[in-house]
Amino acid sequence: MTILDNLRTVASNLIHPDQAFNARNRNLILPERYPSDLVTWKATSRGADGLRTKQSHTGETVRTAATPEDEGNAIRRARVLRDSVHAHERELACLEKSHLAYGLRIPSTSHPDVPRRPESNAQVVSTHGLALMPTDPKRDHNEPNALPRFKFFDRDAGVVSSGVGFAYLKGGGALRELALIAYAMEVAVRRGFESIVTPDVARRNVADRCGFVPRDDEIKGGGVAGVKTPEQMYGIHSKHGSEEATLVLSGTSKIPLTAEAGARGKYTLGLYRVHQFTRVKLFSITVGERVKRTDDHTTLPAKADKASDKELEDLRELQIELYAGLGITFWTSALDMPSEEHGA
Repeated sequence: MTILDNLRTVASNLIHPDQAFNARNRNLILPERYPSDLVTWKATSRGADGLRTKQSHTGETVRTAATPEDEGNAIRRARVLRDSVHAHERELACLEKSHLAYGLRIPSTSHPDVPRRPESNAQVVSTHGLALMPTDPKRDHNEPNALPRFKFFDRDAGVVSSGVGFAYLKGGGALRELALIAYAMEVAVRRGFESIVTPDVARRNVADRCGFVPRDDEIKGGGVAGVKTPEQMYGIHSKHGSEEATLVLSGTSKIPLTAEAGARGKYTLGLYRVHQFTRVKLFSITVGERVKRTDDHTTLPAKADKASDKELEDLRELQIELYAGLGITFWTSALDMPSEEHGA
């Protein structure tokens, strides 16, 4: 039973129509008992609240008992109620854990302007730089690294010391990485970001709150697979109040043991796909927007706060400045990537 097939009866409050197609494509399956589990959760929650109310009244009876016999009877009732409350809480914890596990797999809601369905529906917003070079299957980006004077990485040494998927940056490669980090940080700080260097790990509950839920069967690593810069940045924001919703941070992080999804092949050559690398991330939080949903799409009310739209545009302009400053030809289609390509 998929969410798409059972949208109206099972998950009307958990998933919106614009997410249903993505949910089906990601093989999100709800168990057959899920509708009854939702009913059970609501009934158990109400029952626990009622028992807590009785528990409070019984506690008052113990304090105001006129005789030792009345006090003893009240204490016995209080113990029975306490055990019942604990039983309800254990059942609620199990149900909530199950609901959370499935809820985390539901794709995020897309912006109303996002094109629907596959990557072929992507819309190019603008292009920058020189004309693209024509594709050539004979061209290999790894060939310059074979020349002694141009050798800037060593994957063989990485395999010996750390395993497949690791590489050493050498000479110009190491200097180039440091220069790119410094350049990106300088641009971000100039545009109002605060520079941050994060720890190499983040607690699992912090990663979970950021919605990092790997789906690829080839991703390995368990507890360390979710260690990403956004999760580490969120760890800073989590101690701030909602009044600081415009918090902006720019940080570097060495990503340890981040297993890359996908089968081995030509894309695992060189530095195209490695398990450890340094990245500069832009992280910002804006005030949430109220949205109105209809049967087939999501709409924003006319007077909605467009803080997130403005922030996204600012981030796009910053990225254009970054790549244009390096003279790199690139296409900017970040605002109009199709819903199936968002990875959520």
